[in-house]
Amino acid sequence: MPDALVIVYSVVDSDSLRSVEEILQYLWRSGSSNDKAVIMVGNKADLVRTRTVNITGITVITVNGISTKPLTFTEAKSVATSYDCKYTETSGALNHNVDELLVGILKQIRLKLAEKARFSAGGRRRLRAGGGGGGSLAVPGAGTGGKIPITRRRSAGVRVRGILGKMLGGDSKSKSCDDLHVL
Repeated sequence: MPDALVIVYSVVDSDSLRSVEEILQYLWRSGSSNDKAVIMVGNKADLVRTRTVNITGITVITVNGISTKPLTFTEAKSVATSYDCKYTETSGALNHNVDELLVGILKQIRLKLAEKARFSAGGRRRLRAGGGGGGSLAVPGAGTGGKIPITRRRSAGVRVRGILGKMLGGDSKSKSCDDLHVL
């Protein structure tokens, strides 16, 4: 069973980013990514002139006489943020950010394993309130004043609201999807 999932797309092919989003959606629905480090990687960052997933903003590119509107860098980062995964860009040809990616993958695996160990240590576990009906989750020791994080997947509506809140400046505490050295 893998400890990390690295999903790579090409910054010169906006269709590959759409494919990555479908893969992330499948992983989210199946629950395969719940306890694993997930990192989304934009490859071919060195091909600036042929880039279709643009860093600075939206540009219109003509391919065979047809104008297309590529996805922007911020849209690529919002895909990563909405599926709670890290994001970075690399260039295999120039060896740009490849070492940082490998170190980041290892760091994310260690952080996820430490989080899992911390969650399971000391008898902390999820218990169904009310003896087994649906309901909320109770955590032993929660009354001691220490907050124990319980991670849950959010619905699409909650993710969209979070993205819109961040775009409109409503959320001041944002989680960085760029830093591979923190969860």
